[in-house]
Amino acid sequence: MGNYVSKIASMSNNAMHSMYRGRKRKCIEEDDFDSESDYIDRTLQTPKKRKLLTTAQYIYKTLFQEEKGSDITVLMLGKAWRLHKVYISQSPYFASMFSGSWREANETVISVEIADPNITLDSLLTVFGSFYQDEVSLEPKDVISILATSTLFQLQGLIDQCTDIMVETTNIKTVVPYYNAAVSYGVPVVKTAAKRWLEVNLLGYGWLHPTFLKEITPDLMAELIASPDLIAMQTEFCIYMMLRVWLFVHVHNKEETLQIDEYFRNHKWTKPFLTTEEGKEFAAPFKALRMKYLLLHDQDVKILYSDNLIPHEWLHNAYKEQWLHLLRIDANKDRGVSLISLDEQRQVKHIQSSGMLRLSLHKNEEKQVMSLDKQLTYPLYISVNMQVVTPFVSTEEEKSADIVIFSDT
Repeated sequence: MGNYVSKIASMSNNAMHSMYRGRKRKCIEEDDFDSESDYIDRTLQTPKKRKLLTTAQYIYKTLFQEEKGSDITVLMLGKAWRLHKVYISQSPYFASMFSGSWREANETVISVEIADPNITLDSLLTVFGSFYQDEVSLEPKDVISILATSTLFQLQGLIDQCTDIMVETTNIKTVVPYYNAAVSYGVPVVKTAAKRWLEVNLLGYGWLHPTFLKEITPDLMAELIASPDLIAMQTEFCIYMMLRVWLFVHVHNKEETLQIDEYFRNHKWTKPFLTTEEGKEFAAPFKALRMKYLLLHDQDVKILYSDNLIPHEWLHNAYKEQWLHLLRIDANKDRGVSLISLDEQRQVKHIQSSGMLRLSLHKNEEKQVMSLDKQLTYPLYISVNMQVVTPFVSTEEEKSADIVIFSDT
């Protein structure tokens, strides 16, 4: 009897466990189904993206690259450009050509002669392609060619883009080509930026690179030397020494191995070189020198007369100028101390100036003339225009004499 009851209890327990396991499995299966259903719903509601050609990309590819539907052929630099009047008429150059009574208005083939060596097939490809796009990517190495081509077709938008690139990338490799391009194509912003870079870096950096100096024409060098904003290192005579290097790289034979000092020491001209036929074209930069400041040291004067570059009458007038300069200082018309901070491309980041100062100093006395702005960072150039005047005193008073300094920093 006891065994029978035990068997019934065991069967009952097994049935209960079986029922529990069945319910658990059913719950798990229902949860899995709900999770899968949620995933499917999310999948159906998630947008699938694929980048298609934009209208501008389609136009560029179909009309410009594949030349479909062309109604005008432009012959330039030996290549036939199959274009579309409605697009290239964005250029005032072509717009005026296709309007009015011009012969080209009714022609399907036109020829444009190009005399500017800066306009190339690559620059034409970029500029013509810009008619069919909503944005253009330019590389700095191509910017002068693009500027030349944009100027021909009077595309102010591209000209402005070239201007921004040139101002941003002005450095020792680009500054002279950029300056020349700015003069040729009438871009005053670039000309100003390039000239400012040269004024700051010519003496402290540029003249250490003879190949760079050879790029500078006599007209540009004369403009720089005459500029009141030229940053001179140490004295005016350093500018003269830089001009010697500049003259040397322009006139000496490439095969010669003479050092610069030896070249001028062994020169063969008997009259001032800048008055000779060979030297006349290089005279303007030397004439722009402030001659009165070349005569402040005995050794400097010896070098001047030994080189025999400058006509003696230029130096004679300088002696008279010394007195006039002293009067100018006394009238407070010279500038004071200037500090200039440069960035990685040696472009000016910040300028600070003290203005005209008049200081009276005793022996070994120090006075502060300027506190540096926080914006100034190294490297720094410090330019000082200074006139030192010792007052007239009797012999007994010499020990206590003041020194008056006119300074502009």
